[in-house]
Amino acid sequence: MLKTFANISLIRVTVMTNSMICWLRSLPVTKHIFTGSLHKYEWIKLIIVIISWMREFMRIFVWKIVYYIYLFTMMNMIMGQYKETGAPFTDQELMMHFLVLLPVIGVVFNNEVFDIKEDTYHAIFTLKMPAREYMLSQFIYQTLKFLVGNLAVAGVALCVFGGLPFAVVFCYVFYGAALKWIYTGLEVRYRSRHIGDRSSNKTVTIVKAVITIVPLVFIIMPLAGISFILPVSEIVFTVLAVVTLLLAVPAGLFLVHFPKYRQIFKTLLNPEMIIKNREFTQNSGAKVLKESNSKAISGVGIKSDLADRRSGYDLFNALFFKRHRKIILMPVLVAAGIALLAVIGAVALLITEPDSSKTISSAIFEYPGFLLFGMYAINTGKKASEAMYLNCDSSMLKYRFYRNRKTLLSVFAGRLKMVVGINLIPAVVIAGGLALLIALTGGGEKMDIILLPVSIIMLSMFFSTHNIVLYYLLQPFTAESSIKNPYYKFVHMITYTVCLFVMLELKGIPASLFCMICSAVAAVYIPAALAAVYYLAPKTFRIRI
Repeated sequence: MLKTFANISLIRVTVMTNSMICWLRSLPVTKHIFTGSLHKYEWIKLIIVIISWMREFMRIFVWKIVYYIYLFTMMNMIMGQYKETGAPFTDQELMMHFLVLLPVIGVVFNNEVFDIKEDTYHAIFTLKMPAREYMLSQFIYQTLKFLVGNLAVAGVALCVFGGLPFAVVFCYVFYGAALKWIYTGLEVRYRSRHIGDRSSNKTVTIVKAVITIVPLVFIIMPLAGISFILPVSEIVFTVLAVVTLLLAVPAGLFLVHFPKYRQIFKTLLNPEMIIKNREFTQNSGAKVLKESNSKAISGVGIKSDLADRRSGYDLFNALFFKRHRKIILMPVLVAAGIALLAVIGAVALLITEPDSSKTISSAIFEYPGFLLFGMYAINTGKKASEAMYLNCDSSMLKYRFYRNRKTLLSVFAGRLKMVVGINLIPAVVIAGGLALLIALTGGGEKMDIILLPVSIIMLSMFFSTHNIVLYYLLQPFTAESSIKNPYYKFVHMITYTVCLFVMLELKGIPASLFCMICSAVAAVYIPAALAAVYYLAPKTFRIRI
């Protein structure tokens, strides 16, 4: 097993070396320095090996620190909501509530055993590594990383800042690891009974969704004004951890002696699935777009009414969005429906309980940052851009006429209008609903009835423009549909981080001022971004080699 683990590490270092060399050859500065083959330079390979181990160190410790900072921020916010409900719970009781539920969510989020990975396919089916040894070496290594990282970081975070005894923290870490072994054992047992049945993946996905959503609902209940915690004391939690560890023993024995890992991986990692998911397992939305492509766009031709009303590139864009309505339009309609139901529920609450007007008004005006993150989350501009490349531009960019400046800008303008129009559907529902609730509750200033809806519309237009402009300026995809531009991911990560920071940290800012700032930023950014596309996109919108 140790030999298998060493070979896997060597494969991953080799893959990382090739990726790093391609990345250096793509950067504006280094591509002129490293003009020849870099594989002959041993010192470059040594540096990349060091970087790979540094990355592992960051995953074990540094990212754990970031995780616990984020976790404590969210916990403090939720605990504050608990206290506002008047529930007679101490901070330690609330902390124990979180310690029981959070590892259950981690069972799904931090378990990569059966993820679709190209290096897993090559290791098992190309290099003929024993599937059992491969799976166990990776799973044991993940468990050791989890134990070491959490004992080091959680031991400090929960003991010093959470005020919990180290014995409880020790039980918490092993409780989380034991849950992973129990879940993985159950998943392997289920998959062993459905070898060759690819539809079983849907059942596993549903189970993972339930495992994630149910604990999350119990955690965020106070945000809805419901005061509920699990009555778990330190002694009860210790007993729970011990019982979980005992249950993990037969699960571990089953995993160690299970003989049919190769058949399971053969069902999961068939060549067709690997090709579809190449380089996209790390990109939100892209895998779904590729998997649902045949179902989402099949059977849609050029309808006579569509051809009568449109022509040229206008028809080209209209046909594209019509064929992809299930993967672009449906999430928007779902978001609009949820927003409408929330507004109807709030109005019904105001009618039945007039005293709730203060609660609803404070929810609107005290946390304006939620509007920013909400509009970012429901915007489908990034998914639309990925669909544009995967199912259209990857082929069309091979033709010179499509790269022509006039053609490119004409197609861009049509796409921008449609993306903005689609994302305005939930924005209008949210804006109208907030205006109605402000009028009914009488909260805020008179100008807020105008400022909040306008800012929501502006934010929707901002994120729609931002996503499609990034696609045209940084076009990150290669001919094989893999992401090669590091700036594309970086800018999206910065956008997410800023929105999350604003939601969590900017609580005391007046809603009217926040809305004016958001509207002003959008009003300045949108024309500047469009100007950048006009002057730069004809040079940047190309298939990467």
